[in-house]
Amino acid sequence: QFAYVMIGAKGNHGVEMDSQTDGTTPRSFPQLYSATFVHHLDGVPASVSSDDLREATLRLRENTGGEFGNIIVTNVPSTGLLQNECGSETITHDLSSAGTSPDYLWFSSQNIIFAA
Repeated sequence: QFAYVMIGAKGNHGVEMDSQTDGTTPRSFPQLYSATFVHHLDGVPASVSSDDLREATLRLRENTGGEFGNIIVTNVPSTGLLQNECGSETITHDLSSAGTSPDYLWFSSQNIIFAA
């Protein structure tokens, strides 16, 4: 249950997670724990598989909920985590106050994002 992700010179995001933009269900609710992401320093986002070329190692958008813990993101050229186009999900660093699944986005305060 461990993930190690290296983003290459032409890579874009280590993860890109989307849901529905109107705030309705079903809501995407990924649960990612024990993951390491290493970004390429000289990379230029050019992925043909993405409609979003904004630089971000972790890309969450469009009402995505989920749990993200025990994560290291390193060699970040500009943005470690980009989350926008939010819905009604609760965004928190405290899992005990998150509410009910799938209506929250928890990103642990113990996660590490290290810029290059």
